[in-house]
Amino acid sequence: MEALVRAEGVNLVIPTCEEVFHLALAWRGRTMPARLFAPDIELLTQVHNKHSFIRLAERLGLAVPETMLLNSRDDLEAVRARSRDLVFKPVWSRFASHVLLRPTGFPRCDHPLARHALGGAALCRGRGDQRLCGGARRQAQGALALPLALSRRQERRHLLRACRGQCGARWSSASSGTTWTGQISFDLMCEPGGRVLPLECNPRAVSGLHFFRDPARFVDAVLGDGPEAD
Repeated sequence: MEALVRAEGVNLVIPTCEEVFHLALAWRGRTMPARLFAPDIELLTQVHNKHSFIRLAERLGLAVPETMLLNSRDDLEAVRARSRDLVFKPVWSRFASHVLLRPTGFPRCDHPLARHALGGAALCRGRGDQRLCGGARRQAQGALALPLALSRRQERRHLLRACRGQCGARWSSASSGTTWTGQISFDLMCEPGGRVLPLECNPRAVSGLHFFRDPARFVDAVLGDGPEAD
C-alpha cells in the first residue's frame, strides 16, 4: 500500500466501505505519505462493536435503549421471560444478519446483544471529517418496521420532521465528543413520542452519499474547510 501511494503521488486516501479497517491497520504505527480519511483502528473498533458503541453514546450523555451483552448461558436465561420484548443480534454483524426480532424461541447465537425492541421511524444520520455532512431518511422493514400508527405517509413525514432537529444536534455531538475524523453514520430510531435512540454505528458513509444535494459543498466539507453540507 505504501509503495502504491508513493508511486501514484496520492495525498489522501478515502475509504468507501469495510476496507477502512484494513487501511487503518496499514496506517497504524507507520508514517505514510498520504493522510487516511479515517480515525485510528481502536476508535473504529469501538464504534463498530454494537455494545461498546451504545456504552460510548451513554458516556457522551446521549439517551440509549436498554442494551445487554449476553456472555453466558446464565445471561441468556436471565432474559428468557422477556424475549418477546427484545431484539437479539451478534455484536459483530452486517446487513442485519442473524438478527432475531422478538423471538418466540430461545436465541442460540454466540455472544448476542439483547436490546429492547423499539417502535418508531428509522433514521440514518451521516457525518464526515468532523463536520455534519447531512442525513438520509430510510423507510425500514423487518427488524426496523414502522408501527401501524405511523404507516400512513403523512404521519410518518410529520414524525421525521419533528425528529430531524434532535437527530442533527445530538448525533453530531456523538462524533464531536470523540477524536473522530472521517466518515461516520448512525442508525437511529425515532420513537412515536419524538425521542431519538441509537441502534448502531457504521464507520463509513454507507449508501447515504446519494442523499447529499450539493456535491461541490460535500467535497468542500471533506477535502477542505467548507461549511456543513446537506
